[in-house]
Amino acid sequence: KGVDLRLHVPRDLPRLQVDPVKFRQIVLNLVSNGIKFTDRGGRIEIDAELAADGGFLFQIADNGCGMDPADIPKALAPFVQLSNGQKLGHGGTGLGLPLVKSLVELHGGMMQVKSARGRGTVVTVKFPANRVGRSPERASARVPESGGVAA
Repeated sequence: KGVDLRLHVPRDLPRLQVDPVKFRQIVLNLVSNGIKFTDRGGRIEIDAELAADGGFLFQIADNGCGMDPADIPKALAPFVQLSNGQKLGHGGTGLGLPLVKSLVELHGGMMQVKSARGRGTVVTVKFPANRVGRSPERASARVPESGGVAA
């Protein structure tokens, strides 16, 4: 579609302990929403990091058409499709954001949506610290308790 997709994820970011299929669904729904509502030449950025409290934080931000802040609760309700005032017929069932919110909450996390018409949307997802595993480097460097060889 001609949208610039940028990924900012530290190499040493610890693994997230979640259902991989559900996590993939979360990310795909958010990225596809960003693509759907961003015009050619627009930008979508995906950032991930550890939160100050040890949780896992990721954010998907686009500079697409956005929505009025007052419409965000409607966008989080199942089967609701908002008119963006510029384009109609984006398709879909109106389940993307409600599904993401439910999947995040099933993992003990939270989701926040900020948006402004004509400026884009930022969706922040945070999983609690108990969902964060060891970083790949620390996990491979650990000494096994049994005295065996670490895999």
